[in-house]
Amino acid sequence: FHPGTAPADWELPIHVETSLHTPTGVLRHVQVIIDWLQTDEKGCALVAMGDLTQIHEALEALRQSEQRYRVLVETMGDGLTVLDESGRITYANGAFARMLGCGTSDLLGRLFAELCHEGGGAVGEQVRRHPGEGADTQCEAVYMSSTGRPVPALVKVTPLVGNGRPVLDM
Repeated sequence: FHPGTAPADWELPIHVETSLHTPTGVLRHVQVIIDWLQTDEKGCALVAMGDLTQIHEALEALRQSEQRYRVLVETMGDGLTVLDESGRITYANGAFARMLGCGTSDLLGRLFAELCHEGGGAVGEQVRRHPGEGADTQCEAVYMSSTGRPVPALVKVTPLVGNGRPVLDM
């Protein structure tokens, strides 16, 4: 391009993320932003570069932590469900689904009370109460399997708040 004029086919600003090695061999992740600064009749390219290495490292650490958590929750022998504020199941691990003789996808979106024998007793009461309130509750409950067989269980209900919304962890 001609000095003082931006190429007509540039869609500005241009954002590029890339990786490069420093002279000492250290890998750095960087963002480059290119824009055009027009001054009177002349202009110039404005180039800004920022180091994103710490952000990339933090995101990788978070990804690894989430993977460890996912493996732990999916392979533990205890059943685990997460309910939204209306008492619907938003997450169920494989152990809980196996207890009831169904798949995890069969449980998502269902009202937790539908799975409990006669409304769930103390568990049902905790679910009916605002899920973000109260302390941990431990009690006995009877679930109904997909075949109608009663499944007794010792249940710990833990009120949680996630993303500013109440959820219930069981």
